[in-house]
Formats: sequence, structure tokens, C-alpha cells
Amino acid sequence: MQQIESSRFQILDLSLRHVLAIRGLPLIHRDPFDRMLLAQAASEDRVFFTSDSNNLSYPVRCHDARS
Repeated sequence: MQQIESSRFQILDLSLRHVLAIRGLPLIHRDPFDRMLLAQAASEDRVFFTSDSNNLSYPVRCHDARS
């Protein structure tokens, strides 16, 4: 936890705005947890870190964590 607190990462609470943002995402895959995180990142104008190539296809600022 100390590493997270000392980094520039921020833990975001889930809000209704995030839930409603899911409607704006294309249905590239059906993983509900990933889609919620992507919607949250998009609505907060944050970068989504992922190692799942499916997530990189969304219209959300993503960072490929595989590299």
C-alpha cells in the first residue's frame, strides 16, 4: 500500500457516472470488470494500464503494460 501511496497512482471510487459511461463503449469483448475499469478511465480522463490486447482496441487512453 505504501508504494501506491508514494506513486502517482490514484485509487478511484466507482460512481454512477462511471457505470453510465459503459454505454458509450463499443462491445469489443464482454468482460464486465474490464469494461467498468475502461469506462472509469475514460470518464476520468485517465490512462488505463493493461496487458490484455483486447482492451487496447477501446477508444480510451491505454498503456500497453506488456512492454
